[in-house]
Amino acid sequence: MPSIEKGPPWWQRVLFHETELARKGWKGKAYRHLRPQFQEREIPPAKLLFFQNIPIAFHKGTLPEMAKQEGLLFQDTIPPLFEFYLSLLMDTEKRYQEGMAFVRSMEPFLPFLYREAMAELASVLRLSYEEVLFAHTFLDLFHTNLVACSTIGLLPSRTGGKVLFGRNLDFPALGFVHRYSIVQVFEGEGVQPFVAVGWPGLLGVLTGWNASGVTLAIMSIHFDQYRLGGASLLWTFRKILEEAESAEEAWKILSHTPFAAACNLMVADPTTVWVAELSPGRERRRFPKPNGWIVSTNHYQSPSLRRFIPSGTHLSSYVRCFLLEYGLSKAPSRLSTTYLWHLLRTVSIPGINLQAMVITPEEKSIELSLHSTRAAWGKVTRLTWETLFS
Repeated sequence: MPSIEKGPPWWQRVLFHETELARKGWKGKAYRHLRPQFQEREIPPAKLLFFQNIPIAFHKGTLPEMAKQEGLLFQDTIPPLFEFYLSLLMDTEKRYQEGMAFVRSMEPFLPFLYREAMAELASVLRLSYEEVLFAHTFLDLFHTNLVACSTIGLLPSRTGGKVLFGRNLDFPALGFVHRYSIVQVFEGEGVQPFVAVGWPGLLGVLTGWNASGVTLAIMSIHFDQYRLGGASLLWTFRKILEEAESAEEAWKILSHTPFAAACNLMVADPTTVWVAELSPGRERRRFPKPNGWIVSTNHYQSPSLRRFIPSGTHLSSYVRCFLLEYGLSKAPSRLSTTYLWHLLRTVSIPGINLQAMVITPEEKSIELSLHSTRAAWGKVTRLTWETLFS
C-alpha cells in the first residue's frame, strides 16, 4: 500500500487544491479572447509553416541563434502567454518572492548555453530575463496543481515489430491555452536534430523525439518536498534529445542529474520503453510488464517512492492508471496505433486534454491532434521525419 503523505487533514488539502484550481480558472476568463496570430513566415534560416492544421516552427543554428529565431517568429504571441502565467501563478508579492527564490536556485544548474539562449529570447521579446527564466522552470515549481497527463508504451512483441508511444497532455486550458500548441523542429549545431510538441517561447521539452528515435514525455507528480538548488526538468529533457542516441544513454543523463522537483518521464527508443520516476535525491526505473506494456500517469508506482496524497488530481491519476491497465489487460494480443488512440480517448479529461499523440520511435513519426480541449477526439494529423526535415 502506498503511504499517505503527512500534513493538514485530507479534506483541507482537497478543498484548498480544488479551490485554487477554480480560482485560477476564474482569473483566466480575462484572457479567453486571446488567439494566436500564427501566419506562415520566414526569417532565414527559421520559418513558420503549416502542415494541414498544424503550425510547425523550424529553427537552425546555435541554441542562442535558435532562441532569437523563436522570438522573432512569435514576437506578438509569446509575451501574452508569459504575462498570463506569471500573473496567474505569482499573484501575490509573497508568492512572487518565494517562487523567484526557488527559480533562481535552479539557475546555477543550467549550462551557460541555456542561460545565454534565455537571455537572447528575453532581449528579442523585450522581457526581463527573470520572466523568461520563470517560463522555463514554472513546471518545476507549480506542476502539482496543473498537469494531469497519461502515457502508454508498447514493446515490439505486442505490436508486430515496433515500439509505440501514446501520450495525452492534460493541462488546464483556462479558455485559450489550447489554441497555442505548436510543433518545433530544432537543427542545432553539434547536437542531434529533434522535434518537440509544446508552445511558443518554450525552448525546454515536454514531449519530443530525436534523430536516433529517443522519445520522451513528462508526467508531473503531485509533490511538495522541493529542494532549493537543482536542475530544471524541461531543460534536462532538451539535453537528452540533443545528446542521447539510445534510451540507456538517456538514463545515464537522468541518473546523474540532481533535480529540484519531481516527475515521471516515459522514455523510449526503437527497441525499448520504460518509465523514470524522478524525485530530488532519488530516481527509479520501471520496466514493461511481461506482457509487453507499461503505463504512467501522475503518481509513483515504485514501492520505495509510492505514496498517496489526498487531492483530486492524485485520485484522478490512480483512476486513469487503472483504466489504462484494465484496457491493456483485455486487449488483443497484437496492438496497433488504433487501439492506443482508443485508450487515450478513454482516459482523456474533457476540457483540459490539449494534446494527444502516438509516436513511433523507429520511424520517428507522429500521429498528432492539437487545438482542442478534447484533443484525443479531434482530427489526427500524421507527420513523418521526412516531412519535418525535407
